[in-house]
Amino acid sequence: MILKALYDYFYSRPDRVPEGMCRKEIEYVIVIDRDGSFVRFESRRIDKKRCAELIVAAPVSRSSNVAPNVLWDNGKYVLGLNDSDDRHHRSFVGLVMEIASSHPDEACMAALAAFYRRTPEERRMDYGRDPLFDEVSNNAAANMTFMVEGDCETIAEKGHLIPASEGSDASPSGVCLVTGRNGRLVRTSTGSTIPGCSPNTALVGFQVKSGYDSYGKQQAYNSPISVEADFAYTSALKMLLSKDSENKTRLGDRTFLYWCSGRYGRDTESCFGFMVESDKSSEA
Repeated sequence: MILKALYDYFYSRPDRVPEGMCRKEIEYVIVIDRDGSFVRFESRRIDKKRCAELIVAAPVSRSSNVAPNVLWDNGKYVLGLNDSDDRHHRSFVGLVMEIASSHPDEACMAALAAFYRRTPEERRMDYGRDPLFDEVSNNAAANMTFMVEGDCETIAEKGHLIPASEGSDASPSGVCLVTGRNGRLVRTSTGSTIPGCSPNTALVGFQVKSGYDSYGKQQAYNSPISVEADFAYTSALKMLLSKDSENKTRLGDRTFLYWCSGRYGRDTESCFGFMVESDKSSEA
C-alpha cells in the first residue's frame, strides 16, 4: 500500500519535521528588538533560485479566502504590501495578537505584538529607510517572518507557539486505514505539489455528491485516514519531491520516485539513484 510505504518512510527519516510543521523557503527575516522596534531586513536568499528553508507551521489551505499562516507569510499578510483593502494584513495581525495573549510570558511574542501596536505609518517610516526595503516591497509574494535581535531562531520556528487546530479537534474518530489505529480523521486529505498535476493535488479524494459516497459518508471519510497518518505520508511525499531530493528522476514527461525504509535505506537509495542516473547518461 503506497500510503503505508510513505508513512513508514517518514518515520525512518531522522530529519523528519514535527507534526503540524514543514520545511518552507523563507526569503526575508524582519529583525525587531525586544521593545518591538524595527531593526533591519535580512535576506535569506542562497542564490537566484533558492532561499533558506526553515521549519515552520504548515501552510493553511486557501484559494481566494483570507487565511493567514502562523507567524510567517508573504508580504501582503505580514507587512500589508499591495493589500488594497487591508484584509490580509489585518487577519495576520489579529492572529499574532491572539498568540501573544495565549503566551503572555513569551518575550518574542510581546515584542512582535508591540511591533504591530505601532501605527502602519510609524512602521512604514521605520522600515522604509532600510536599504532592502525597495527589494522587499517589489517582491511582496516572498515568504517572510520575524526574529528578535539576539535570538538564534526566528519566531516562526518556535513550534510551541503554534495554536492547536480547532478543526482537527472537532474531527470524528475512527480506525485509520494506514495505521490500523484509532485516531482523529481528516475530512480532506492534504494536497501536494506533484509534477504534471494541478496545484495541491491530494492522493486520496472523493468528489462531493458524485456517486462515490457510501454509508452516508462524504469526502475523505469514505477512506478514513488519521490526522497523524495524513501528515506523515504527505510530508514524506514533499521530501521526495523537494528541489534537492535525490529520490526522484524524470523520464520524458514523468517523474519517478523511489525510496527505501529500514536499516540500510539511505545506502540502498543512493545505489539505486546512481544506477538510474548512470543508465540515463549512457542512453544519452
